[in-house]
Amino acid sequence: MDEKVNMAIKGDVQAFSSLIDSIKDNLYKTAYTYVKCKEDALDIVGDTIYKAFISIDKLRNSKLFKTWITRILINNAITFNKKRGRFIYLKEEALGNMEAMKEDSDEKLDLLCAIDKLDERYKEVIILKYFDDLTINEISKVLDKPEGTIKTYLNKGLNALRLYIGREIVWVMDINNLKNSIDVPTNELNNIIKDSIKRGEKYKYRRKNVRLKKIWGGIAAVFVLLSVIGIMNPKAVSAIPLIGSIFSHFSDVDKIDKFEDFSQSVNKTVESNGVKVTVNDIALDNNILAITTTIVGEDIDGAKGIMGNIYLDGHLMKSRNNKYVKIDDKTTEYILYGNVSDIKLGDEVNIEIDFKYVDDIKGDWNLKFSTNKEKTNSISKTIEVNEKIKLPTSELKIENVVISPFGSSINYSGTYYEKSKSRNPEIKGFRVTDNNGKVLGVKFAGSTSSDIEYSGKFEILNNLWSVDGISIVLILDYEENEIDKSIGEYRANIYQCNVNDIDKKQIIIENRRKATVEEKKAGYVYDEVVKVFSMDNKEYLYLNDLVGENIQLNRDTNVKVDSIKTLEDSTLITMKVDGDYSYCLLSSFVLLDEDSNYYEMDLNNGKEPMIDAENNLVLVELPVVDNNKKYKIAMQKAQNPIVEDSYKINVVIK
Repeated sequence: MDEKVNMAIKGDVQAFSSLIDSIKDNLYKTAYTYVKCKEDALDIVGDTIYKAFISIDKLRNSKLFKTWITRILINNAITFNKKRGRFIYLKEEALGNMEAMKEDSDEKLDLLCAIDKLDERYKEVIILKYFDDLTINEISKVLDKPEGTIKTYLNKGLNALRLYIGREIVWVMDINNLKNSIDVPTNELNNIIKDSIKRGEKYKYRRKNVRLKKIWGGIAAVFVLLSVIGIMNPKAVSAIPLIGSIFSHFSDVDKIDKFEDFSQSVNKTVESNGVKVTVNDIALDNNILAITTTIVGEDIDGAKGIMGNIYLDGHLMKSRNNKYVKIDDKTTEYILYGNVSDIKLGDEVNIEIDFKYVDDIKGDWNLKFSTNKEKTNSISKTIEVNEKIKLPTSELKIENVVISPFGSSINYSGTYYEKSKSRNPEIKGFRVTDNNGKVLGVKFAGSTSSDIEYSGKFEILNNLWSVDGISIVLILDYEENEIDKSIGEYRANIYQCNVNDIDKKQIIIENRRKATVEEKKAGYVYDEVVKVFSMDNKEYLYLNDLVGENIQLNRDTNVKVDSIKTLEDSTLITMKVDGDYSYCLLSSFVLLDEDSNYYEMDLNNGKEPMIDAENNLVLVELPVVDNNKKYKIAMQKAQNPIVEDSYKINVVIK
C-alpha cells in the first residue's frame, strides 16, 4: 500500500482510485454507523474522498494514509450530525433498513441502537476498531491520544454496551455480524467515488493554474491544511465549519472555498404543491450572500431555476445567480448567490426567503431565519467615499468601497438634472487602477434606474487589502470599432479568432445552427443561434498546439492560451489576459473546428469562468472535444474605451 500512497501523493489518479477501492466498503459502513441513512452515508464518503484527493499531496507519511482518511471521514460524519442536532431522525429508507435488520435479528438492531447511545469518545473507538478495522495503535494516531487511553475507552465502551444490551455477548462476533449486516450499495458507491475524484481533479487543476482570489490571506490554504493535519490535532479539524456542506458540491463556483469556510447551517424545510424546499447552508459577509438549497419534487429539471425574492433585514436582494446539480430524478441542489454590498448589515441578520416558482411549478415557499456574520465583520471594512462627479446629463456619486473575505465592491448612485426618458445612465463602464497603475478586474454586480435617479455596484476582482489606493475613472464612450454585425433579424457579436496578423484584412464567416431544447428552456427566443467569426488563412491547430496562441480583442487587450487539460467529462483551458477587457465577456471563449462546429461554456447551468485577477489568469470549462481534430480559438471582440481623467475619483484604501 505504501507504494500506491506515494504514487497518489505525487498525483497518480489511478493509484488514489485503487487505494479508495480497497477501503471503500469500510468507509461506507463507518459513515452509515454514524448517520443511519444510505444517502447521507454516500454524501459523507463522497466529501471525504474529495477532500482527501485535493489534499493528499500534503500527507508526509504514507503509512498514515488509512488513519488520515478515516479522520477526515469521522469529522465529516460528526459535523453532519452536529448540523442536524444531537439526535438523528431516521429517514424512511433508514427505518426500512432497520426493520429488515430487525427481521434478521433483534440483537443486531439492539446493538446498533446501543452503539449510537454511547459517549462520543467510546463510540468513536468502537467504530474505528470494529467497523474500520483499525488497530489500537492506528486509533491512537487518528484520535491523537495515548494507546492506554484508547484501551480504556474501548473497555468502557464495551462495558456500557453490555449494560445497554443487558446480557453478556461475544463482542467481536456480534459486532462483526452487525458490520456485515450493513448492505453496501456498490454501484451507487462507485459512482460517488468516480464523481468525487473528477471534482477533485478539476479543483486541483484550477488550484495549480488559476490561484483563486485570496482576499483574506490563506483562508482556503489553512482549510485544506487542517484537513491534512487532523491526525496530529483532531480538535483543530473538528472545529472546521461544515466540511460536508452542500457548498462543496459546487466546486466550479468562484469563491466557493470562502463560502465553505464561513458557512452556517440552516436546515429549514417548507413544502408547497408537492415540492419540498430545504435551505441547507448560508454564507454571508458585507459583499456576498450565498445559500444552498435542496429541492425535492417530481418533474424538476433545474434549468429554469427558482423565482422569488430574498430579503436581508427587510431589504430586497436585487440580483443573484444560481446553479444546480441533479442528484436523482426527484432531487436537485441549488446554490443561490449575489452581491449585497449596497445593504448595510449588522452582526445579526434576519433572512426571509419567499419563492414563488420552482421550475414551472407555482407555489408559496416562505422561510424566515437569522444568521450571524460577526466573524466576517471582524475582517471587513467599508470606506465611505461620498465624492461626486458632474457628468453631461447627471451627477454621479461614488458611495463607498466595501472590502471583506468574499471580495470587494464599489457602490455608486446618481441623479439626473432633468427627468430621463430613457432611464439609461450615460455610464458605459468603469476603469479602476491601483496606486501602481495596474488595471484591476471589474465585474458589474447589478443596477437600477428611474427617470430621476439611478444606482449600481460593481465588484473589484483583485485583492484590495494589498493596495494603498485606487483610481476610478468613468467610461462614457467608446471609439468606433466593429464588434457586431447585422444578419437578417439578428445582431450578432463578432468573435475574433487567432490570426497571423491582426492588422491585415480578415474574412467574416457566419455560423448558424438550430437552437437546442435546453437553450429554449433557458429562455433563448430565436429559432437559430448565429455566431460571426473574424479570421484569416491561419491554419487550424491540434488542441495541445493551441497553447501559446493569441487573440487580439481590441487595441490594448490580448488573450493568450496558457494551458489546456482534457478530462473525461470536460476540457479546461487557462488564459492569460493582458489589457483592459470586460470580465463579463470571458465566458465567450470558444473552440472552432474545421467542420465549423464550436464548443463553448454551458451557460445554461450558470457556469462561469474562474478568475485569478492578481495574475491575470482565467480558466474556462468547455465540453469534451476530439483530440484528433484541429481548432481555432475565438472570443468576442471588445470596444476601445475612451478614458478621460476629468471623470476620475481617487480613493485611499490604507
